[in-house]
Amino acid sequence: MEKSTRAKTHANPYAVTVQDDEDPRGEVDLTRLSGKHLVWTNRLSTAMHVGVLAAAVMAWVEIETIVVSGIVNSTLAVALLFVCRRQRWVSKTWVSWAILGFAMSCFLTIFLCEWSPSEAHRPVASAITVFAGILIATSLLWRESLPVTESSSQS
Repeated sequence: MEKSTRAKTHANPYAVTVQDDEDPRGEVDLTRLSGKHLVWTNRLSTAMHVGVLAAAVMAWVEIETIVVSGIVNSTLAVALLFVCRRQRWVSKTWVSWAILGFAMSCFLTIFLCEWSPSEAHRPVASAITVFAGILIATSLLWRESLPVTESSSQS
């Protein structure tokens, strides 16, 4: 399959050419993503959502677990951010930024307020629980639907 190019409607001979299958708005065309890429992106996204939910539960049991869960969720967020920004997958990119921002805000709040674990337990566990609820709810409401293609329907 040969991709044809067309020049923008300018009379400028140096005008930028645009591929016919490119979206000029910069949104991702999910039909162009490979099956392997979609599977790994969805696995990373699911792992982050489960990780945030697990962090909320563990924070109520033992607040010091946020050190480990924050590092794990932030690492997953950075990995998903690189994968999704490259493909301009907006609905997954904002989740990564939200998790990174929330982890940083929890750290800075505890550090700047000089809270001990007993002082941080209730406010931080409550904040993580609210964040997890909002994150999961908005992720379910705003998802990009994946088109059914021949290769994905046969699997």
